[in-house]
Amino acid sequence: MTFIFNFLQSIIGIVEISLYLYIMIIICRSVISFFDHDPYHYMVRFFAVLTEPLLKPIRRAIPSFYAGYDLSPIILIVSILLVRYLILEKLLKGLLFTYMGDF
Repeated sequence: MTFIFNFLQSIIGIVEISLYLYIMIIICRSVISFFDHDPYHYMVRFFAVLTEPLLKPIRRAIPSFYAGYDLSPIILIVSILLVRYLILEKLLKGLLFTYMGDF
């Protein structure tokens, strides 16, 4: 039972780190958009390829705010953190309480 718990805990840790890395990529893309940048630069394209599939549906659903402010990165970050809390925290607590009875 301890092996299964440790395995699932490590999978949850990997997913959690991946979510935080994705949030950092979204933040980097947002910061880059404030500056005059070359859209064909490899880093700009890298960030765009990784973030655009999730940002595009949000942009379609919520139009640009006053003066062209794009709130889609903020909405995406909040939704990722919400999913992280609702799924990973609850799953980890559920696993902890399930396997604590075995010790």
